[in-house]
Amino acid sequence: MAEYLLLLRGGPGQAGEEVSPAELQAYLEPYRAWLHELTMEGTLLSARRLDADGSKTVRWEGGGVTVMDGPYTESKDIVGGYYMLGVDTEAEALAIARRCPHLANGGSVELRPAFA
Repeated sequence: MAEYLLLLRGGPGQAGEEVSPAELQAYLEPYRAWLHELTMEGTLLSARRLDADGSKTVRWEGGGVTVMDGPYTESKDIVGGYYMLGVDTEAEALAIARRCPHLANGGSVELRPAFA
């Protein structure tokens, strides 16, 4: 079995837009259904939504370690969540990525193989 990471970038709610509780529930429902499918298929290893608020960037700079608030990047590039998949082939991982509801919401999904 190979492992692939799906990184979800951009989409609504990444630029601090306010949404009502009802809008949030309607937005999240396709993700819940997709997550349920992946769980039932046995391909989902882990998943998390990520919060950009309070994030830090740690770098080696000027001979030492610096810690900065951020990342400060365009909202379309912010990683909002991830899904770790356990599948047999890259083609299978791509098929799962194509079904991700994030695409219909204007976001993108980056597929990355994980080293064993």
